[in-house]
Amino acid sequence: MRPLCLTCTAALVFAVVTTASASNQFAAGSAKTDTALTVAGSGEHAAFSVHSVSGPLRCSASGQMVYKADASGFASGGALQFQAKLDQLVIFPATPTRTTAFAAFQGTITSVTQGPASLVGQFVIASAADSGLPGGTGDQFALNSITPQSVSTCETPGGLHPIDQGNIVIKVTP
Repeated sequence: MRPLCLTCTAALVFAVVTTASASNQFAAGSAKTDTALTVAGSGEHAAFSVHSVSGPLRCSASGQMVYKADASGFASGGALQFQAKLDQLVIFPATPTRTTAFAAFQGTITSVTQGPASLVGQFVIASAADSGLPGGTGDQFALNSITPQSVSTCETPGGLHPIDQGNIVIKVTP
């Protein structure tokens, strides 16, 4: 019984220490849309989790994203599925006059399951919006670009489209 208690205590201390660092911003969620999109594609699915960390950029972050589209302009109209390690996050929190919070995040594609293998190592930028309504109502997501050069997302989120299923949570905690 004591080893289990010690393990739980150590895990709790680690969680408190890691949560207290940086500015405690995060964006997480899942998004599904059946909307046909010109750039990203159709049958888009995404799951992501990214939080701010101390680092060289004011928007340094740590996280990951899994993305899948039945048809994608980034894969010459074919299916696309990849994983990315996220390293940048910028959040525009909700305000009294704007109830939606916005986030943009960037990372490097680490593996491609469907689509061009040449995308591994390229940079992906995505944006999300949390409407603040329950159950993902009004939430939005978009895969904005895949590019061979890193482009800082420290400034602003890109274009978005409504999700059909899922829920996105974007928070800035004191």
